[in-house]
Amino acid sequence: MERKPHMSICLIGHVDSGKTMLFSFMLLKLYGFSDSMVDNFTVEFERTHIGALPKKINASNIYSYFFERRRVERDRGITIDLCYRSIHTNNYQFTLIDAPGHRDFQKNTIVALSQCEAAILVISARFGDFEAGISKEVGMTKQHAIMAYTFGVKQLIVCVSHMDDREVNWSKHRFDDIVKEMQGILKRTGYALDKVAFIPVSGWYGENIDSLTPNAPWYKGFTFREALNNLKLPPCHIDKPLTMVVNRFYKIAGIGTVCVGKIEMGVIKPGMKISLCPNGEGKTLTTEVKSIELHYENLNEAKAGDNVAINIKNIFVKELTRGMIISEVSNPFKVVTSFTATIIILNHSNGVKVGYTPNFFFHCTHLPCKIVEIVMKLDQRSGRELSDLPNIIKSGEAAIVKISPLKLLCVSPYSEVSALGRFLVCERVIIAVGIIKTVEFRQETEKPRAKKLLVNISCYFLLSLLY
Repeated sequence: MERKPHMSICLIGHVDSGKTMLFSFMLLKLYGFSDSMVDNFTVEFERTHIGALPKKINASNIYSYFFERRRVERDRGITIDLCYRSIHTNNYQFTLIDAPGHRDFQKNTIVALSQCEAAILVISARFGDFEAGISKEVGMTKQHAIMAYTFGVKQLIVCVSHMDDREVNWSKHRFDDIVKEMQGILKRTGYALDKVAFIPVSGWYGENIDSLTPNAPWYKGFTFREALNNLKLPPCHIDKPLTMVVNRFYKIAGIGTVCVGKIEMGVIKPGMKISLCPNGEGKTLTTEVKSIELHYENLNEAKAGDNVAINIKNIFVKELTRGMIISEVSNPFKVVTSFTATIIILNHSNGVKVGYTPNFFFHCTHLPCKIVEIVMKLDQRSGRELSDLPNIIKSGEAAIVKISPLKLLCVSPYSEVSALGRFLVCERVIIAVGIIKTVEFRQETEKPRAKKLLVNISCYFLLSLLY
């Protein structure tokens, strides 16, 4: 049987907006945790909360047992690490990624968004919660919308949760106020509003998830399941050279080394010779694919858009790093020494100058990079050149800059591989976004390993003479 088209979709939103509750309900009621698994989680929850005060046991604590596995996540009732699950609708097989909403763990949210074709932005309708989510000081709703758009997530479903709250009580007026405010935010971010669905939901009771609720007779739009089915599969570049970004890697007893990530372009098959770059020393590793899995299902072939796990030969986990690029042996990626990019400064109080060295986020990795030259300023709307070699780029301005990474990095011009040509500058708040225009590759050194071995032998020889 031919498998359904595959899409990855990320769950984002401000902390405590009801993300985990919404998807836990979907998995429990619609797409099936087994009854035995539900019973095991329920018994475990009751055992660990014996003697707890009733006010400490809430919906978030209960549902976190179905999505989160770490003790700290269950105790605090918040998401920290990424959680991956698979569901099927009539049209698609989805990889769901539950991302954290707390500012302290936003790097995990960026990693999740870099792997997705669509996102679900969850907003709490409770009075005070929505306002906190869009506030400039602590709010993450705007930040997540910018992150999603920067990393190419153009399809968005906005779920207004907690509509069953006593103060909200499925109020049409409250829902309309939130939609109006969010439409302004999303329009300024760059989203086409006619392609964004706004759905009032209740994750606790599952209302408007699979069927329209009688509590909101004024709402005549999509249910959540219908909105998922109406998503469009982006173009799959299966005719281009293989490009896969490594997000995670494991050593599994009896199986070996496993790399997990999303295929951005091309096709991968068992028995295929592949290259991985860069490792910790900046070298390119060569290996062979033993097997491929998508949510524990063996595949004979995986193509662009699939989020898969591949088992590889003769590579140790200690040789791998997050953000490595898997490619064909005949067309390996190389480490870059610098790149030229178009950058837009969104929020910086003093402006950006030459020598500025913040954290840059590329696909699944982040590292410090230094701005070594500001080539020219640009007009944001027309792209027209404004001035050569300016001293500073202020908030709201765009420019072409030359950037040098301070650690090993593999990227590509946006025109060649769009997923590897985007980046975001973030220091608790988003400072800038940009796309890469050109790259400069590092020149290969001649046998650095042999030189290191010769130095070690010389040191051993000198020590033997002394003793």
